[in-house]
Amino acid sequence: MKHETSQVMDLFKQMLEGNATEYAMLTPFDQDKARQAQSIVGSAFAEYGLAEELVGRAWLVRACYDAHQADWDLRGWSAQPSKFYPFDRVERGERPFPHLLTIPSTTSTNTLVVMVVFRDTNFRGYGDLDTAQFYSLGLHPSADAAEFEARQLTQAIRFLLNDLPRLTGRGERAESRGSGRWTDAPDF
Repeated sequence: MKHETSQVMDLFKQMLEGNATEYAMLTPFDQDKARQAQSIVGSAFAEYGLAEELVGRAWLVRACYDAHQADWDLRGWSAQPSKFYPFDRVERGERPFPHLLTIPSTTSTNTLVVMVVFRDTNFRGYGDLDTAQFYSLGLHPSADAAEFEARQLTQAIRFLLNDLPRLTGRGERAESRGSGRWTDAPDF
């Protein structure tokens, strides 16, 4: 199965490139946290695939909307879809960073964790779901298990992109990895 190369998947690979000596100057607690974060991201990356092979595109898009709707149960979900935001916000009109989404089954308690990767913005300045790519990151036996994994992955990505570069004194790595920090500083 061939997957389209994506900046997000390249970002995952960069997060996993750490070596054994990279964290030597950190406290044992932070070293352990960095290794755990890399392990969580590595596990998610190992299972990634195209979500449309498991769920129809219309259902993927519907789940994005139903994560915010009170009447989600009327559409047949076994649980409410949930969104998680591992990356920082961007200004309206900028292409958003990916977010995680849980996709519950309509026939069982199984729940898929999906990363929604936006390729463009719509006319209102938000992520355009018509051009979005959906990557599956693991199937779980319940919505609770899927939400737990999505929370873990969100925390791991935030740690690797925001906290770890600050702890290691390598702030330039966060910028080169696309941490998503918005600034209003003049950059012309």
